[in-house]
Amino acid sequence: MTVAIGMYCVDGAVIVTDSALTTGGPEQDGATSEMRGPKVHKLNDHAIFAYAGDYSLAERIRRRIEGLLDTWMKEAPDGLELADMISGDLQGYFEKRRKDAMHGSASVMLAFEINGRIELVTFGGQFIPTHYSRGTFYVAMGTGKKIADPAMSFLQVACDIKELRVDDAVVLAMLVATQVIIANPGGVRGPLQVQYLKRTDSGFEHVVLDDLSELNTKIKQINDRIRTAIFESGVPAKAAPMPEFNDR
Repeated sequence: MTVAIGMYCVDGAVIVTDSALTTGGPEQDGATSEMRGPKVHKLNDHAIFAYAGDYSLAERIRRRIEGLLDTWMKEAPDGLELADMISGDLQGYFEKRRKDAMHGSASVMLAFEINGRIELVTFGGQFIPTHYSRGTFYVAMGTGKKIADPAMSFLQVACDIKELRVDDAVVLAMLVATQVIIANPGGVRGPLQVQYLKRTDSGFEHVVLDDLSELNTKIKQINDRIRTAIFESGVPAKAAPMPEFNDR
């Protein structure tokens, strides 16, 4: 299992992943390795790359995009055109090398700022881009999606989300990813990896969150409030322990 979560916000975009590296192909039989590694990458000051699935394929994709992204961003007038340029290049690049390059073994997510606008885009089978917006602000990738989506559905109803902002999205995305790690049958590992793009008075800033201790405390408080709401003044005799995700 593996998971990557993206959230489109009115003031930016947030990406959160676990740290498990997953192998693919018949020789690995779809096994999950015990290795941890980076799954969210800063491509430049304006773009974040993340993935779920086969890390070796994802790394090839990342290097390809990173090597050409600066040129593409200068040429593309907007996010739609940039996503199409990336899609077309990857289709041609992998067509020459591997007929079934994507075939469900890796999914890619990009958050980027271009000409003052934020885009959150995923590339699935055949590298076809899917764009997210205020109306469709959430996406989860990887086998952990089966747990993440119901968790997010609950939070969306409970929070009545209208205008999602980066600071709140970081908490929501971590809360969902935490639930995936707690509930999964194996193969999703901490620490969580968190990066985001956020609008400021002078433009956009790219942030890599290395210290998650304060956010972990907030998530524990949220779970305590949920238990209190369900059990009124009492709480279960022994609540499930929350995992710590800051052990890099």
